[in-house]
Amino acid sequence: MKELIRNLGILRPFFRGLPIIALVMIIAVLIAKRYLRYTTPIYESTAKVKLADSKEGVPNSNLFKDFDVFATSNKIAAEVELLKSKLLIQKAVAHLGVDITIYRVGDIHKTELYHQSPFFIRYAFDSKKLFDKTFTLFVSSDSLLSITLPDGKTVRGRMNVPVQLEGGSLVFIPNEELRQQKKTCR
Repeated sequence: MKELIRNLGILRPFFRGLPIIALVMIIAVLIAKRYLRYTTPIYESTAKVKLADSKEGVPNSNLFKDFDVFATSNKIAAEVELLKSKLLIQKAVAHLGVDITIYRVGDIHKTELYHQSPFFIRYAFDSKKLFDKTFTLFVSSDSLLSITLPDGKTVRGRMNVPVQLEGGSLVFIPNEELRQQKKTCR
C-alpha cells in the first residue's frame, strides 16, 4: 500500500498541472480559430485534361479512362504542353476577372471583395510601372474619392470621372446592382 501511495506521489505534480495544461490548450485552439478566420485565403485550383491521341483512334479517346496505366509518352507530353500553354492560362484568368483584386481593410481584418465590390474599376495604363501595385482608395461620400498611389502621392477624384495618373488613368464605376441588392436586404 505504501508503495502505491509513493507511486501516486510521483504523479501528483501532473495532476496539479492538468488544469493549467487544459487551459493553455483551450486558449491555443481559440487563438488558432481567430487567426484562421481573419487571414486572407489563398486559392488553389487543379484541373485534368483528357486528350485523344489520333494514332489510337476514337475508341481510345474514352473519357472514362481517367487513369490510363499504359498511356503513351506522346499522350502525356501533349497534356503537359497543353497545361503549360500561356494562351490557355490567359483565357482562364480573363474569364475569372482576377486582374484587379479589391479588399476592404478594417481595423481588425482585411476582406477580399471578389463579386461584392461596391464599384468596378476600369483602367488604361500606358506604363508598366503601375501594374502589380497596391493603390489605397478612400471613399469620403457617394462620389468623392481619394487615391493614394504606391509612391505615396494622393490624387483626388469622383466616381464615373476618369482620374489621370502619371502613366495612365482610372475610372471608378458604382456597382448599382449590388447597391440595389443591399437596399432590398435591409
